Amino acid sequence: MSKSINLVALLSVTGGLAAATLPATARANCNPSGGGGDYSASSTPSAGPAIDPQKRYDAALAAYEDGHYREAARGFEEVIPYSSKPGVLYYYAGAARLRAGDVKGARRMLERSVKLVPDFLIAQQDLGVTYAKLGDRPKAEAVLAKMKAMADQCGGKCEDAQPLLAVVTEISEAVAAMPA
Repeated sequence: MSKSINLVALLSVTGGLAAATLPATARANCNPSGGGGDYSASSTPSAGPAIDPQKRYDAALAAYEDGHYREAARGFEEVIPYSSKPGVLYYYAGAARLRAGDVKGARRMLERSVKLVPDFLIAQQDLGVTYAKLGDRPKAEAVLAKMKAMADQCGGKCEDAQPLLAVVTEISEAVAAMPA
């Protein structure tokens, strides 16, 4: 029997995940009331022991909030196969890895998140910062340029104007902090 992952709980997370902005910034396929936002569990993966995805997600979230980032990353990663829309879970795993100091592992998770949910601004932000921390100036600047272009297109008038400016600022600061 498969269990559903509670999207409302997933999108209302606080405690450093920057999730307070998730509903406004995680537009693509993240509407809890429909419109492709179905994060219900897919069929149970064929290999490995069955887990209760909701309980594992809740435990990962608690671990994150307690500052146990490695444990949180493992938990979020274990839940990914049970989700029909794993982009947000890849983000959470990447955010936990980043905060645990596993910048290379964070990059892999965040790249997957952005690939699955290209309009997920907080994932774009953390990916740009991750590239900067890895010293990959071209990739960090590419993410920054993409976010600046979105902000310019918005012109301060769209619903995502403030989050876009915050993302641009955060990545700009990370790029500026890189060695020359």
